Parts: sequence; structure tokens; C-alpha cells
Amino acid sequence: MHAAGMTVVAAAKALRLSKAQVYRRINAGVLAAELVSVDGKERYLVDPNSVTRYRDGTPDRPPAAELVRVPEAARILGLSPEQVRKLIRRGRLTAVRSTAVGDKEDEDENRRGRLWVTRRSMEAFVAGAGVRSA
Repeated sequence: MHAAGMTVVAAAKALRLSKAQVYRRINAGVLAAELVSVDGKERYLVDPNSVTRYRDGTPDRPPAAELVRVPEAARILGLSPEQVRKLIRRGRLTAVRSTAVGDKEDEDENRRGRLWVTRRSMEAFVAGAGVRSA
């Protein structure tokens, strides 16, 4: 992607989401975006094609190699699995359900899929940045 991307505000408006929801989808790899420097400030530019695919119901998905289960994330980060889940609930780590990584849909729609943490959010957390939010 190049500088012709959409701002997070424009993507949020096009998708009828909040800025925070757009940031979460970027960090989860569901929306493709590039972090660029604009007037000395870092900003995300969202790929317009990614926005279109998301709006049409075919969002980008993070590759399975970019995801780890909660127990493995806990081991890597030196935390307990419950601490990792707490960081996910607080928005400091980004996670997706198993149906988002290519697993077969469960026949029982009420059954929750397995939770996977994105390596990108773990790297940001370790670097002290956490997950960007509005």
C-alpha cells in the first residue's frame, strides 16, 4: 500500500465503526493499514481495498503463523493465562476467535471458538506501546 490510503477517521465513517474499532481491526490484521509519518506524527493509512472487502463481508484475516493461543502467549510474555485474558479485555493485546483463522465453523453457533493472540499486539505490548486506540 502507498500514501493513497484512507485515514482511520475516513475508514471508520465508511464502515460505520468507531475509530477504536478500526484500530482494533488493524491490530488484529483484519484491516490492512500502513503506519506512516505525516507532519511529524505517525498515522495509519488504511488500504481502501481492505475497507471494501470488510464492508462486503470478506475481511482480511491474519495468517495462522501470526497467531498464538493464550497459554503460549502467556508463556512468551511471562504472564499467567488469566493475565493475558485481562490484557485482551482491556485492549492491550489483540485477539481473534478460531473461526477467524480458517477453522471450520462450529455447528453449534453458541459455542465459543478458541482465542488466538496476534504476535503483532504482543510485540507492541513488549515494546511498551500497547495496542493503539482512539
